[in-house]
Amino acid sequence: MTATAPGARSAKEPQIDQRVARRARRDARVASRVASREERWNNFRYAVPYRTDGPKISLGLLWFASIMAAAWIQGLLVIIPVSFAVTIGAFQLGHVWLTDRSAGAVSETVGQVISISTYRFLCAALALIVAVGGWGGRFGLGLSTVLVALIAVLCGSWFGGSYSADRAIEMAALLVRCSIPIGIAGGALVAVAVSSPRAFVVLFVLISAYEAADFLVGSGSSNAVEGPVAGVAAVAVAAFALRLVPPEPLTQASLTAFAVLTALSCVTGQLVASAIMPRGGVFAPGLRRLDSALIAAPLWLVLLPL
Repeated sequence: MTATAPGARSAKEPQIDQRVARRARRDARVASRVASREERWNNFRYAVPYRTDGPKISLGLLWFASIMAAAWIQGLLVIIPVSFAVTIGAFQLGHVWLTDRSAGAVSETVGQVISISTYRFLCAALALIVAVGGWGGRFGLGLSTVLVALIAVLCGSWFGGSYSADRAIEMAALLVRCSIPIGIAGGALVAVAVSSPRAFVVLFVLISAYEAADFLVGSGSSNAVEGPVAGVAAVAVAAFALRLVPPEPLTQASLTAFAVLTALSCVTGQLVASAIMPRGGVFAPGLRRLDSALIAAPLWLVLLPL
């Protein structure tokens, strides 16, 4: 056996101490960023959380692959994964509104007239009806939205009418809030896919580019700006590539305009999703799966030359 010289040990010890100190400083910076993000999510009403727990990337890739495969086979098949996401998102949204403390008096009032399980089921069912209405294009989505609004009023009257008119109105308004926005987002995606599958692929690629860059950068940032900026840049890169061979009915000029509209809508959609919830930081991954499409998809449906 060879003995290590005392001088060699003393020379290595400062190097080891420096590595330990660097690791400690790096861990402290990471902990500081995490604490800053958590504080922002908890205290800011319109926060957009970037949660990294669980298989987020794997689920995102599965979502992208399922949508693209459905659009490639037949546009109508997009209704399957979209309906699943809409149902889960509305179910979770209904749950947080009746269980999260930040919901305030509204949740207490509605919780007195209906059970949590029944309310969650109603939110999921009504959102699904709206999303399935996208099968019929613009007219079908509009008709299903009106129908669900009427059903929400009837449910409010049924469950809250025996207490007071105010409770009936509050419950109907909360049902509309938990079901119609996410249902319209899903229904608009379905309507675009049915009416123009090629344009839908462009829309979904742009939204996915935004979401991927936004998550990858935003999840490691201590502020709320870097993620959306990276998402907008990714949309610009994707749009530049798609302009080389613009799919019908889009042209190079219209694709550029729709790309700009999509980038702005994705940022706005995330804030709208936070506004729909009692606070931005609550756990509702189903809604967050569709938040970038809340504004972008309906605008594409209205403005796209079908």
